Amino acid sequence: MTNGGARFINKIRYLHVERQLKQMSYKKEDLAYIAGFFDGEGSLSLFKMRFKNGKIAYHPRFQLYNTNEDVLIYIQKNLGGTLTCRVRGENYKPLYVLTITSIGEVILVLELIKPYVKLKKERLDEVLSFCYSRLENKRYSDSERASSEV
Repeated sequence: MTNGGARFINKIRYLHVERQLKQMSYKKEDLAYIAGFFDGEGSLSLFKMRFKNGKIAYHPRFQLYNTNEDVLIYIQKNLGGTLTCRVRGENYKPLYVLTITSIGEVILVLELIKPYVKLKKERLDEVLSFCYSRLENKRYSDSERASSEV
């Protein structure tokens, strides 16, 4: 595929994300609850993937953690994602993890909760910037990538 073709596909993805954001209707209370849950029990990172050919790619990862599965099922019904369970040992409760890694889905989630996030707003803005740059087919410099991995 030519570079122009890749830009065209990324533009379509970007417009699709924009359209989905406009069509979504959530209660403000639900979004505020999810944002508060993210501030206290969540993480937002860029994870590195190494391919067999030596290339490296970075992908966003939005995760929420809790020992109460019902809470994460409720959030999953609203936002999507994959719910997994980690059994840590005999003296621990199972840990449930809700994970979202698709760039489009991460953008949707972050844009929805952004007005309500208090503690992790700076990190949210960094990852959103990374995601939008990927949609626009821009490459991050090493210094920008390093600052995003903190």
